[in-house]
Amino acid sequence: MTITIGVHASNPSLFHLFHLTRLGLAQQELEPLGESVAFHPYSNGVRTGELLTRGVIDFGGTG
Repeated sequence: MTITIGVHASNPSLFHLFHLTRLGLAQQELEPLGESVAFHPYSNGVRTGELLTRGVIDFGGTG
């Protein structure tokens, strides 16, 4: 299963997690569990509710 995380610059925790995945860290942790992660960048936290409702992301933050 792939978990899609919404990221934007106004949410530092998720934004930094997004950049750490470039090093493969999230994938290394999730792979043994049979999981994977995908990131969906977007402009700001105002869109988080909309993206969750539409099923575009599974997890996101507002800032």
